[in-house]
Amino acid sequence: MPPRANPPRAAKSNGKAESKKGGKRKKDDENGDSEATPPKKKTKAPIPQVLNEEELAADLSTDYSRKRKKLRPQMPKKQEWGIVKGIIIERENAPKGWNPDEPDLMSDDFASQIDRCLERIGQNIMPHVYQNKMGEFIARQAERE
Repeated sequence: MPPRANPPRAAKSNGKAESKKGGKRKKDDENGDSEATPPKKKTKAPIPQVLNEEELAADLSTDYSRKRKKLRPQMPKKQEWGIVKGIIIERENAPKGWNPDEPDLMSDDFASQIDRCLERIGQNIMPHVYQNKMGEFIARQAERE
């Protein structure tokens, strides 16, 4: 499609131009001429570079190759509780420190979460909790695929 031609704009009468407030043009002089203000020139002032020789000498003697950035926080270790003789279904009977979360696994890694649920069900500590969680992870994994 060819570009549209823009017709020239009609000049406004003096009555309309003066009645507008906040326009970009200045008011016309008595003879009808208006003057535009010249653009301001931006002058960059040079930034004085003061060299402190003592700080420079101290900085040059510093070995930055030995300094390292802080690494991201490490994932916590896998929680171990061991196998129990009977099935524990009450939270009060669970081993000290037991919780249903797996902080060492990524929350969106459904395959590893499902494997961990199977492992926890085999340990017989709150297997119903892990069966429910495993069902949720399988459903989320099916949604993703």
